[in-house]
Amino acid sequence: MTEQMVGFYTIVPEYILFKEAQGVMQIMDHQFVKHDDQVYHLLENKLDTYKYSESGLEFVSSMELERDCEYLSGDDSGMLYLSPEIYHLM
Repeated sequence: MTEQMVGFYTIVPEYILFKEAQGVMQIMDHQFVKHDDQVYHLLENKLDTYKYSESGLEFVSSMELERDCEYLSGDDSGMLYLSPEIYHLM
């Protein structure tokens, strides 16, 4: 893995271990956001929170959402933004 420039940003890949194996059937729709020492993971209607450390990701909590979401983002203050699947809006 090497650094890559994307516009004015340098993308630096990092391999992050989970302390416990994560078994899921879905492999393509995962969304992650890291803020300070917290990592948030969105898959469909489940938002998991992990604590990030040098030794890996340690599970903190899980939240079931009212509907499936397809996009997760965050800002510098730690605020998370979730977007529902587009077909739920019609």
